[in-house]
Amino acid sequence: MPYLNLSTRRTVPLQKQSFTIGSDPSCDLSLPDNEVAPRHLILQSRGDGWQIATLNLHASVTINGQPIDGLALLHDGDRIRLENGVELIWREADAPPQRGPWWGLLLIFLAVIATLSILFAIYRFEAAYLANFIPTNLSSTTPPLQVSEASGQSILQPVGLSANGHPLYLLVLPPAENTP
Repeated sequence: MPYLNLSTRRTVPLQKQSFTIGSDPSCDLSLPDNEVAPRHLILQSRGDGWQIATLNLHASVTINGQPIDGLALLHDGDRIRLENGVELIWREADAPPQRGPWWGLLLIFLAVIATLSILFAIYRFEAAYLANFIPTNLSSTTPPLQVSEASGQSILQPVGLSANGHPLYLLVLPPAENTP
């Protein structure tokens, strides 16, 4: 079934053997514009294809930039331009399936879900990463780590355990020695 693509990205299938376009509401495709004649043009099926003709002597219609003079045969991809600037593209194959407004809403929903998933993953990563550095339980059973052998004094003191059970140490620096 042939169809017309409008410049507004709307697809109009031609379901009859004769199809009228104009500003009259009784037309098969009604264009609300005062520059379009009430019955501006007609598309008709014939044995070897479709033809187009103007229905008003003063109606201006071009196909691929050339004005229509009487009848003209339509070929796939022909650009039909009316005098008000509306452009129609003639297609001979079946019209692609129409996607309703729910399609855009579905895409928005999926984008929101993907964004929330990423934010949740970042939150979980930060929570797991920070759990190793924030003391959760203090334990006095963890021995101090002896680092300074000369003084025998430890410079790292355990302050607690991480979420994984590893000891967390607080770095205590010895006083600086004054050298003259």
